[in-house]
Amino acid sequence: MRQFITLFAFVTIFCNSVSVLALDTPFLTVTTIGTNVSLSWTSVSGAEGYTLFYAPYPDASYIGQIDMGAQTSLSFDATGFSFYVGITSYNNSGSSEYSNIEFFQGSTSGENIMISTGEFYTIGLKKDGTVVAVGNNNYGQCDVSSWTNIKQISAGNSVTLGLKTDGTVVALGPNWEGECNTSSWTDIMQVSTGGALTVGLKTDGTVKVVGYIGTNDEVSSWTNIKQISAGWQHTVGLKNDGTVVVDGSASNYYNIGIMTDSSGVSLWSDIKQVAAGGSCTVGLKNDGTVEAVGNNNYGQCDVSSWTNIKQISAGNVHTIGLKSDGTAVAVGDNNYGQCDVSAWVDIKQISAGGYHTIGLKNDGNVVAVGKNDIGQCDVAFWDLGQ
Repeated sequence: MRQFITLFAFVTIFCNSVSVLALDTPFLTVTTIGTNVSLSWTSVSGAEGYTLFYAPYPDASYIGQIDMGAQTSLSFDATGFSFYVGITSYNNSGSSEYSNIEFFQGSTSGENIMISTGEFYTIGLKKDGTVVAVGNNNYGQCDVSSWTNIKQISAGNSVTLGLKTDGTVVALGPNWEGECNTSSWTDIMQVSTGGALTVGLKTDGTVKVVGYIGTNDEVSSWTNIKQISAGWQHTVGLKNDGTVVVDGSASNYYNIGIMTDSSGVSLWSDIKQVAAGGSCTVGLKNDGTVEAVGNNNYGQCDVSSWTNIKQISAGNVHTIGLKSDGTAVAVGDNNYGQCDVSAWVDIKQISAGGYHTIGLKNDGNVVAVGKNDIGQCDVAFWDLGQ
């Protein structure tokens, strides 16, 4: 109730603070990846610029504003900051109505926790910035015990990535195709690894790529990107305007969304998160519904009925959705029970691996279902919040 009252007060004051004219209202999207927050808003015809309004969350004790000029996005490290945010467009005649009001909660230093699943292993980021791992370690992908000051992690086929608080990247794995050659990277805000490819999103919205590039040759030319996801043989990028780009090989499954007809991602809009799986591409829309294209031989793309979803994850041949109430839904291959998530509650993050699924609970504990032949689900004693 307190949060509702403060939000109502914020909206009321915000409404009274703008002189409204017939400019369209921008739509604001907030994307959080680890400690990084990206704000983006739709461009408005006739607008000369945009004003960002912000107030402390949850008390809204004051309202500040920043003239953003003509730019329609902003990315930053939100460690230690939690704010309500809203956008208006303006020109010489006045301002538009306020956008939808969103909020983000930035973790305090060292309190960002998360999970990531690889093909046959699982890694977890602890509150203190260290990392734990279980499962297949044939190529040293679980040798993370010496890592410190990590703020985001990504597990792939056999490569493990850690994004450090200074924007540099550490990597472990076989490095057959140079997929671990990240030591020179700087100013990185998100990392992702899939098959034998590693991608890093820079703070300026461009993308670094190493490893087996193959037909992923356009990724390094992408701009205005706010989130990336690497799949088995393809890479997906979410742009600031909510559209999606994809690059890679469709030869294996002819399924990853490169096609420009109605089955591809080129027609997607209003997307807030993307996930590249082993055989499909999944997109979470601003309204909580989900799009999916690709190989649907196990029903991994049957997400059209999903609603109230706040996070998605695509595995080898299964897809997981985290609902706004902390429960989870799943479709696709369930031969090893990797889709048996209906009993999960109080979940804050999900991750779909090769044939297993991991859930991070609000209290920092971790749950797992699916194949556990190499110990990839042995997370019952993890408490990432300690």
